Amino acid sequence: MKKIILKTIVLSVVALTTVAMFSPGAFAATFNTDPADYQTLRVGNVTKQPGTTSSGWGTSITATPGDIIAVAVYYHNTSLETAKDVRVKITPKNDAEGINHVIRAEVWSENTPIASGSVSISLSEPRSLDYIEGSATWRPNQTTYGSSEFPFGQEKYHIFTTSGIRIGDIAPGWSSQGNVVVSFKVNENGGSVSGSKFLSVVSLSPDSVGLYDATLKGSVASNDTVSVSTWFEWGTSVALGNKTGVKAVSLPNRSSSFTGYVSGLLPNTLYYYRAVASSASATNYGQILSFKTGSGAATAVGKEISVVKSVENITSPNGTQDEVSALRGDVLRFTFTLKNNGSETLKNIEVRDLVSEYLKLVSNDSGNTDCGIQKKVVWKIGELNAGDEKKISLDTVVCSEAPYDESIKNGGDTAVVEADGILRSSNETFVKVFEERNFGAIGAIAGLGFSFSKWALVFGMLVLILAIFYCASRFLKERNFQSVK
Repeated sequence: MKKIILKTIVLSVVALTTVAMFSPGAFAATFNTDPADYQTLRVGNVTKQPGTTSSGWGTSITATPGDIIAVAVYYHNTSLETAKDVRVKITPKNDAEGINHVIRAEVWSENTPIASGSVSISLSEPRSLDYIEGSATWRPNQTTYGSSEFPFGQEKYHIFTTSGIRIGDIAPGWSSQGNVVVSFKVNENGGSVSGSKFLSVVSLSPDSVGLYDATLKGSVASNDTVSVSTWFEWGTSVALGNKTGVKAVSLPNRSSSFTGYVSGLLPNTLYYYRAVASSASATNYGQILSFKTGSGAATAVGKEISVVKSVENITSPNGTQDEVSALRGDVLRFTFTLKNNGSETLKNIEVRDLVSEYLKLVSNDSGNTDCGIQKKVVWKIGELNAGDEKKISLDTVVCSEAPYDESIKNGGDTAVVEADGILRSSNETFVKVFEERNFGAIGAIAGLGFSFSKWALVFGMLVLILAIFYCASRFLKERNFQSVK
């Protein structure tokens, strides 16, 4: 009897071990091995596609002199354990003059193999490709805009060193995935940066952001002049449309940072901006970045309104109010929060949104609900008193045609609210579609400290069931044998 119980325990442990063994990376941390992962390195032409999102990234692009090129190094710990002391490296920092350029990147840690990738840039004419000083940006934990400081007091150029730049320990799972983004410029004048006249501009993270104002920051470098004129362009979309005052900035060491102040902003609103610098010979632009003002009660005088859009996965809650993950068939709820931030009652309020062709409307009054077509949805609200808030919800289902590994916007545009001649846009929301869910919660519930893939779980359960049946049959046979004796 004891032997049978012992055998049951052994086979059960074997079954659970088999599950862990078939789950990717059971014995060591790994990066970017999930089918839904992005490529380790992607590239986008920021000049041609300002505000580049996932749909604008790829492994190869074309560019012309003066274009700003961004490369994104992606990491996702797809294993069962924390990756220790993770490092990211990019080569080269500056590439010699030519038509075709290749940039390579690596991600690794103390307990992972190297995940590597490369991208190609084809130029319209021979030019060098040069790193924009200070442009390295870290976006951890699923953030898609803004920047976090690199830890351990490192300088940004360390990403080009042999040992790479350190980003600390990275826990397993989707919530800890992130990117390191670096910008390059296609030289305009031929030759390399070191031997040619150049004016380089980089948009940096804001110095400060409040409810109604922000101090924007940029940097400029030049070997052609001792001073430049600087300003910022900004707005509620990548079209920008607004401009700060012009400031003269001296360049005692050929480079300098500069700031610009914007006010009269709306609380809890996403804004876009870029740094600009001009000399006697050229005017150049930094990449478009974004920031979001804080939340709070507005005290604007007169007529003012704001709209904030959020998304929620009803089928499987996850993510943030701006971005969630989903499977095909999941129900997503978009909520539009309107607020009268002024001191007067607003009338004739209308909210408009464009729903993606990859989302099917559960119910609406606008006609078409089908997949494959963008749907325009309009709500007539009526009046909204000063200080009042109103929420509108829209339920959708992820279509079976929705592409995997793509962040689909809700129609590709922000929602718009119009009231008494005032027109305001909302923030964007994103939905990333995956082929299957992360089953990490099952391992946590079992107290085993690791996650299962779906098929590994099925296989392990079958082995466990067979082991139980086998041991039960042996037990019954032994009982029968003893009764005969």
